[in-house]
Amino acid sequence: MRLWSGHGGQVAGEAFFVTNDDPVPFWEFNRMLSREAGYPVRKNDIWVMPKWFMIVLAGITELLYFIFTLGMKKPLLSRQVMKTVCAHRTFNIKKIKERLGYKPRVSMEEGIQRSVKWYLELGEKK
Repeated sequence: MRLWSGHGGQVAGEAFFVTNDDPVPFWEFNRMLSREAGYPVRKNDIWVMPKWFMIVLAGITELLYFIFTLGMKKPLLSRQVMKTVCAHRTFNIKKIKERLGYKPRVSMEEGIQRSVKWYLELGEKK
């Protein structure tokens, strides 16, 4: 069996990124979820600290954990965690658009609304 795209060419076995093609930074995405769930984040609730400062602080935390637990425990705040949450990532969906004619049907805002509604309804049932 062969899979062919509607725009010509075989696509069986290929990998595609599927997103809504609307990049949103990590922290803003979390604020959007919070706002939709009824817990808006006010501007004065946000403290922005330089990335370098947080990586240094995480390094000190790792060192203290190593000293006081003899390396048996790892802190939640680590340099790797800080680098991960500060990274900017986006996925290019040009390939799926060209090869399969993909067009996102749901915006980021609508997807968040649907997801939060589903999650809250699930919680009410339990």
